[in-house]
Amino acid sequence: MFSSFNVLIILRGFFRLKKWFNIDSELAFFFPEK
Repeated sequence: MFSSFNVLIILRGFFRLKKWFNIDSELAFFFPEK
C-alpha cells in the first residue's frame, strides 16, 4: 500500500514541519496569529 515514493513525500513533509516548529519561536514575533 505504501510505496517508497509515498514514504519520501511523508518524510519530507515531516522534516519540513519539524524545521518550522524549530523556528516557530522566531516566527511568533512576525506572525503572532500563528
